[in-house]
Amino acid sequence: MFDNDLFTERQKEIIVKIGKDHKEKLDKEKRRVYGVHFSILFVLLAVVFVLVLTEIFNPGQGLIFAVILIIAAGSNISRNSKVYENLKGQDDYAVGLHFVDKDPRVVGNADNRLKATRVGTLVSGIFALVIALICLLVSLFDKPTDFSALEEVNGTVHSVRLERERILISLQDDDREYAVPGIYLKKVDWAEFEKAAKRGKSITVLANTTKEGVRYVYYLEVEGTEFLTREEVSEAENRNLRIGYALAAVFGA
Repeated sequence: MFDNDLFTERQKEIIVKIGKDHKEKLDKEKRRVYGVHFSILFVLLAVVFVLVLTEIFNPGQGLIFAVILIIAAGSNISRNSKVYENLKGQDDYAVGLHFVDKDPRVVGNADNRLKATRVGTLVSGIFALVIALICLLVSLFDKPTDFSALEEVNGTVHSVRLERERILISLQDDDREYAVPGIYLKKVDWAEFEKAAKRGKSITVLANTTKEGVRYVYYLEVEGTEFLTREEVSEAENRNLRIGYALAAVFGA
């Protein structure tokens, strides 16, 4: 609130009293504001994590959004920190002007805070339930790979590359592209695979078609050496499923 020459002496006394009370607990107020910012940041980062986990975002995009959120939160925290540090050097009246719109003893503030709390709780609850539902649905409908439905492709390597958190494979005399999805990427030793999968080497994959035309790979072998096995694919999918259920439980709790 800004100072006003029309304030009565009684109103000014109340503002001074409010300022004196809040000045004694500025550090506590600052920690409370920090807690709110960190809580919001945690929820938003969790959302980004879910979006990466469900491959709506790739890890690179997730990292960019996470950095933006952290910078924004850091900026807000820094700005609030400066405000509270500045208030420490102000008199009781100036501090009171800062808090008079927030102090529950002022008529109307308590009702406004209660309404804001209810709205915030409702929005947060709906948001958490939506995230929980997304995680649950993704987990329920994300069926394990049916290896019997995959096609075995034997060919000759033209090129391999690591791009956008997935391995892309091109074969000679084959205009289709084969990709190891990000969920299985940690199971493949990229350095060893890159050394082995030189142009002209024999390669065997189990692949499926997708709407984009890229064929996803669920088994990978070069010159008799396995780089991605059926067991590793199943392990990665089970882990992803457990994470999905865990996130659904956390946000739905």
